[in-house]
Amino acid sequence: MWQEIRDREAGKLRPNLFSNRIKSTRIQTLKLSNHEDIISPHSGSVNSLQLYLTEGRYLLSGAYDASAVLFDYPVDTGLFVTGSYDHHINVWDNNTTQVVMDFKIPGKVYRTTMSSLATSHVLIAAGTEDVQVRLCDIASGAFAHTLFGHRGLSLNM
Repeated sequence: MWQEIRDREAGKLRPNLFSNRIKSTRIQTLKLSNHEDIISPHSGSVNSLQLYLTEGRYLLSGAYDASAVLFDYPVDTGLFVTGSYDHHINVWDNNTTQVVMDFKIPGKVYRTTMSSLATSHVLIAAGTEDVQVRLCDIASGAFAHTLFGHRGLSLNM
């Protein structure tokens, strides 16, 4: 890394190339921390935290800067869920960090949650901008139910 810094200072390396090399080096040497302190990688305020209680492995945080960060713990559930102001609920595969299912919602998604007790279904409950709670079925990829009754935003599940 010091050689890259000297080359950048001497003008031998363009800023973008320097930045890419530093990022690449950091990613290749990345190791999990043994510290229990969690330092936020978000550049905006954190809006939401969710610990998946059924497995107890992942802490997912969502922030105002539209970033989602997954903190890894010892047990793997296999998936996690994000909801966004872009009107989408995404189901992610933990191993590939790829979206495996996408639900299009007619409004901003303020909150998503999955039951930690369910054994016969895999439903995602979503609080949305249009004051309805929607239940998305991961098994079928369809909306299972729309719950009417709230007159204001559903910001908590």
